[in-house]
Amino acid sequence: MPANSVARVLQEKDFISVKAETIVSLVHESGALERARKLALDYARRAKRVHSEWRGFEYARALLTLPDFILEREN
Repeated sequence: MPANSVARVLQEKDFISVKAETIVSLVHESGALERARKLALDYARRAKRVHSEWRGFEYARALLTLPDFILEREN
């Protein structure tokens, strides 16, 4: 049923016969959000490590804060 619900929303290009809450619930139950967040944190850590080599550059501090800003924002 979950795959059918997602397929139906994609086919209809809207939440006509499937409620948005149903899809949100499926995403939460699947653990996909937590896996995506862990992956994003790993990429942010890697980016900050690479950017730390640029400390002498004018915009380095802004670049180093960017991954945290992206991950901590609400939307």
